[in-house]
Amino acid sequence: MLVRHATLDDLDALAAVESACFPPSEAADLDRLANRLETYPDHFWLLVNPVTSDNDCFPAQLDDGMLVSFIDGPVTAQADLTDEMYESPELHNSDAPWQMILGVNTAPMYQHRGCASFLMRQVILDAALAHREGIVLACKEKKLPFYSSFGFVDEGRSESNHGNVAWHQMRLKFNVPEDAPGADLLQASISLAMKETTAYMDHEHTITSQFPQVS
Repeated sequence: MLVRHATLDDLDALAAVESACFPPSEAADLDRLANRLETYPDHFWLLVNPVTSDNDCFPAQLDDGMLVSFIDGPVTAQADLTDEMYESPELHNSDAPWQMILGVNTAPMYQHRGCASFLMRQVILDAALAHREGIVLACKEKKLPFYSSFGFVDEGRSESNHGNVAWHQMRLKFNVPEDAPGADLLQASISLAMKETTAYMDHEHTITSQFPQVS
């Protein structure tokens, strides 16, 4: 596997995975994804399998392999995630303090294999290295344990009702006291991401072997 940012050439694959992960009322359509890509391509993180033999199993083929998972979202001065952010990529400001996450998507054939967790750790590491104040996302109640495992803290009902759904806003703050809620999990996520990145760079090979094989 490899991690990279996105280009407009990836649009069709991104749309295929997005529509497979969310119902139509919640999924970003082709035009919305294109607008986001044109505005903040470096705030799309893609996990790509370059050595897959399953290219015909799901319509998410890229020039460099199969799209496994992706995470995207703007950077904003606003500290809370709003519905407007889903529709208005011009709110992005690369110098702003908060990395928003609008979607965490994994192709169905790769789900429950640790792929989204691996990619989330890379996003956390990148945001920390960019000196953001933190990361904010909205999730459904059943996903609270997943995001809490990285150090995100549940702030209760989000003001967003994107797709007419009740969302919880979760926040991961950097530079918090060691005894703050989630601080230990945050440090563990960053440390593991650094080890994963170092192992990838040092050995000059992909990290495919760390994920269970797709049967």
